[in-house]
Order: sequence, then C-alpha cells, then structure tokens
Amino acid sequence: MKRLYPLLLLAVCMLISGCMKNGSLTMIGGNKDIEPPLKKIWVMPFPLTGENAFSEKFGNSLKKVFGAEKSLFLVNSHLSDYKALPERLPLLPGGRINNSTLSSIAEEAGIQAVGVYSAVDVSVEEKYTETMYLSKTRWFLKAFFSFSVYDTETSSKLCDFYIEEKVKISKEEFDEYSKSPEKISEASVSELFNQASLTISEKALDALSKVSWKAFIVSVNGNKARISSGKEALVKPGDEMDVFSLGQIFEGKDGFRYRIPGDIKGKIKIERSENYYSEAEIPGGLTVVPGMTLKPSPMAE
Repeated sequence: MKRLYPLLLLAVCMLISGCMKNGSLTMIGGNKDIEPPLKKIWVMPFPLTGENAFSEKFGNSLKKVFGAEKSLFLVNSHLSDYKALPERLPLLPGGRINNSTLSSIAEEAGIQAVGVYSAVDVSVEEKYTETMYLSKTRWFLKAFFSFSVYDTETSSKLCDFYIEEKVKISKEEFDEYSKSPEKISEASVSELFNQASLTISEKALDALSKVSWKAFIVSVNGNKARISSGKEALVKPGDEMDVFSLGQIFEGKDGFRYRIPGDIKGKIKIERSENYYSEAEIPGGLTVVPGMTLKPSPMAE
C-alpha cells in the first residue's frame, strides 16, 4: 500500500491542476469557471479618535493595501454612485458605533463589511539596553492603531484589535521630534503606517474570509428587483441568487441591535448588470421586498 501513496499524491495533484484554469477553479465535469463576486468593503475612520491628520494618512495607507487585494472591491465614497454614503459613521449616545444604522447604510451600497480604523498617540521613544558586554540606545517613532470589522448582514463585529508599531529613527530625528512633534517627517510616518497597514490587513483579511458574499434588494418595481451590486463586484447576467427573508432583529446591550439572518424563500436570476447595480426578474409566487439578502446559489455538481 505504501508504494501506492506517491501515485495517489500524483493523481490528486493532476486532478487539482486539471480543475484550475487561468487561476480559477473549474467544476469537475461541469467545465465552468467559478468566479465568485468580489466582496465590497468600506473603510472609514472611527469618529473622534480617528479624525486627525495622522489617522487620515494612515487611512490612505490602509486603503491602498485593501485596494490591492484581488478578492475585494474597495468602496470609495467619492465615486458618484456612492455619494449617499455619510462622511462620518453613525454613533450611539455613548460614543460607540451604531452598528444597526451602519448596517442599513452599507446594505444600500451592497457592502458586505465595514472596516473602522484609528491611529493615535504618534510619538517618539528612547530605549536603553545594557548587557554584560555592551550598552546600546535606540530611538523609535511609534503609534497605536485600532481596527474593527463589522458584518453588514448581522450587524455584528467580526474582529476588534489594537496594535503598537515602531520604526527606528536617528538620534537627530528623535531630538527634533521630541522638541517639535509637528516636524515628524513624512518618510518616517509613511514607513510606520505602511508597516501597520500590512499587519492589520493580514488580520482583517482573515476575518473577511469568514464573511459570505451577499447583495441586497434595494427596490422593487413590478416584477423587477434592483440589486445593490453589479459589474464592479463581477455580478453578471445569468447569475442565480438565493433570496433570504428579512430575518429578525433583537436588542443587545447598550443600544446595540443585531440581525438573525432569514431563511431561503426562492431564487432569482440576474438579467442585467450595470456599474454598481444589477436587475433581476422576480418569478411568480415569490414575494420580494427591499432589504432582503441575496447570496449566490450553490452550483449543481
């Protein structure tokens, strides 16, 4: 039996290779590429602590990293189709994110997840170390960063973490920045923010991998449904979507509200796909209302 292991391994490798075409998986026997829609993510600063000059620069660095991720479509509120997105995230009276309102806003734009960031306490640090043989002083530029990911469908927070990042600077830079923090160089900040962006994106992408792709019914006109995602998310005519009921809302602590996803009510097929939206015909017997969730139908084997 042991002699068969190499042959079995080779057969599996050939099978996987045969299922790959231009980097995408092809159904065995189906001869059809699986090209899942892109997940739409909206990245915004946390109101108050996230609204400062350093945080804005960090946000640009973070968005650059997320924008390069091939499985994501980074929503830009400056695009005409996303002008309705607010400039600041909604807050509860206590100053925390209003997760339910945030989800409602994101649904309208077909956003699967919202990333919320801040960069605070950009400062310098002098660190002295001494051993039996030598002593050494090093100087750093450092900052604290936070990042949270909210799931649109359930209004729940998928991850919430804080990190501290440092980059080395010279003694001259340390002295200058200590006396005049406003003189912190663009180069030093860029290095610090790029380093933090890579660390955060790795953690955030792991959380986003657990978010299922979904779109939402924006409006209904007769037997036509307008859907919140289109060509930008690789939604195309012929795609079949499962339609889910609105689900239930329940109250959590401190004013938070969460949604329990609904059940499958039927299927619709995309007829037309445009930039930032698509349309589908509602089959007879299926009742569809705005706010319902859509997910790609599993492909038949």
